[in-house]
Formats: sequence, C-alpha cells, structure tokens
Amino acid sequence: MTDPSLRKLALGDLDDETLQGLIAHGEDLFVERKRQLPEAPKFGAAVSSFANTLGGWVLLGVDDDGTICGFPTSDRLDLQTWLAEELRKQTDPLPPFVAGAREFDGRQVVLLRVFESADSPHIVRGTGAIYVRTTKGKEPVDDHRTLIELARRGEEAERRARQRLSALPLVTRAVELPVDLVVRDQQNISVLALAAPLTVTPQFTDWPISRRAAEWCATATERILPAPEAVHVRPTVEPAPRGVIATGVLRSAWDHDQRDEVCLVADSGGVIAGRFKRMKEGRELLFLDRLRADTLEPLLRVLAEALAEAEAFGRSAWDVFVLLPHEIRIPDEQRGAQRIVHMGAELTIPASDDEIAGLAHRLMREYARGAGLRAWEGAGG
Repeated sequence: MTDPSLRKLALGDLDDETLQGLIAHGEDLFVERKRQLPEAPKFGAAVSSFANTLGGWVLLGVDDDGTICGFPTSDRLDLQTWLAEELRKQTDPLPPFVAGAREFDGRQVVLLRVFESADSPHIVRGTGAIYVRTTKGKEPVDDHRTLIELARRGEEAERRARQRLSALPLVTRAVELPVDLVVRDQQNISVLALAAPLTVTPQFTDWPISRRAAEWCATATERILPAPEAVHVRPTVEPAPRGVIATGVLRSAWDHDQRDEVCLVADSGGVIAGRFKRMKEGRELLFLDRLRADTLEPLLRVLAEALAEAEAFGRSAWDVFVLLPHEIRIPDEQRGAQRIVHMGAELTIPASDDEIAGLAHRLMREYARGAGLRAWEGAGG
C-alpha cells in the first residue's frame, strides 16, 4: 500500500486485506498506531497533526510492532461521539474525522480516519502546541512561516464556507433565499437555515447525490413536522446533478388546506440547508419562545444531524433568516415585527442537544436585537 492510496482511502473501503496492509504499514506521514487511547494531550496531538497536514489514520488497539491487542469501546456513547468528546477536551478546534471499529484476527481495532482540515491550525489545549506530520511522525511547528500558512488556510476556509452559503443555485432556489434581504409577498412565517462545513470531505461531496441522502432527507421532513390534528403528505424528492431536494407538507385533517412545509436540500458543493414554513396562527401575534421551540430549534437539529450523516464533522458556518408577513406583531411591543432578520453562527459537528438548544436561544436573542425589540431572555413570549 503506497502513501497516495492511504491519502485517498476511505473508512468504508477497508476490507480485511486493506486493513491488514494498513496495520502493517507502520508509523509515518499517514499512519499512527496506539495500543490504547493515549493520555491527554497526546491523543489530541496525534490527531491534530494529521488534520494540520495531509490527513491520515490513527489505529487504536494496535501495538507499535503491528501486534493486534484489541481496543474495547465505550458502551455509553456511540464511537464517533465518544472520541469527539475526548478530542474536544484536547484540541481546538475539533479536527474533522470519522471513526469506526473492525474485527480483525478475533480482536477489535478502532480506526480514526482524520481528514486534511481546512480549519487550521488545530491547537493542543493546555500546551498551545501545534503539530504537523512528517515521515518521522508528528512534529511541533517551530517556524513562523508554517504557522502563518496554517492560519491563512483556516481564514480562507471560513471565508469560502461563508461564500458558499449564498452561492449555490440549487440551495438558494430550494430554500427561497431572499435576494438583497428583501421580502416580497410573504404570507407565512418562515425560518431558513444554511450550513457549510469548513472542511468539505470526499464523503460529504458524495453524500448529496446518493440514494441514502434522498431517503434520509425525505424521512427527516416528516420527522420535523408536527402532526396533531393534521396529516402528512408523502414527501417529494427532487434529484439534481449536484444534490437532492426533499419537501414535506402538513395539511389540516378537516379541510386539507396546507399548514406547514419543510424543505431540505443537500448540495455536493458544500452546503446543507432547510426551510421551515409555518402557517401563522391568528392574524397578528408572534410569540418568540414558540418560534424558537417549534420552528427554529427543530430545523437546526435536523440540519446538524444531516451534517453528521454526511460525515461533515468539525466546525461549520451557518446563516439563519427569519421572514415574517406584514401584519405580524410581537406581544407587548409597540411596533410591528421586523419582516426579515439575518443572523450568522457556527456549530461544531457532532453537536449535542444542549449545544443546538443553546444556539437556537442565542439566535432568537439576536433576532430580538436585530428587530429592535426589547431584550428577550427566552422566558415566555
């Protein structure tokens, strides 16, 4: 197995023969073997060194000489989440990686496929050290030029991610992104959310054009829509050369008028987005806490899950828009609600429920400030 193949190899490509070659490869620019999970911060140093360079593999449960000793996994969390939690404590930002376990010679080996990260530099917490990979293994950065190059790479990745949020035609059409922040003929309450991972991995590029993505997005539209006293219309799936659009509709059970609609879109160019359109309840009042809990937070959660499903781990840039009809007002406010507010955010994937809820809360406070409303603390409307 040559180094170029290691750089392109995906976790899903590992059959027994390929895994045997990876184990026997030894430690170098692309591979590091560990008998057990290294103590902090050595684990973070190893993983971040791959992310700061060309990507690579960390094998847990394999001794330095290639002997397979096995690696037990935690029963409390899934493997990806457990290792991400460990790395969050040791690195900043979280390096993009995907983890899996394989049985080999009767023992379990855990593999981390670490991707070359656009979100560099990845720093080891507690020490501030920055590592890269050479043919000798991980090496600390000790020159100004390398440090500046890593920092510029990270800045450029964030700039490109922000640019992608409004530059992909499939996405902007699907979510009906407002042009120049102008709202025309808005009849419903709409929340738009768009997410772009800073590191677009080959796995993410392939996911939007797969059948798995189409099925996942269709199911997610049904899952996000509320169902009491209403009926779901079978989701429609629109394949596209670069991705997929799935749309789910909720209609009232008694008169079959459309009530709510969710649209999810995934684009291989590096964006996953959604629109949650809700029929306004009553003619005038909008309760911000209800908007957060019933519309914004469910949409953020589904998009975060979609990023994880597409293996887009690490930091992601987000744009969120709240669009309102003319007559909507906020209770206890003397002025009408601003018709459109745009908010920017970021989220690291995988994200916990608490992190997503916290993001939704912060965004609603930002909405209140952007709309010129009194400070909203999230208690009541």
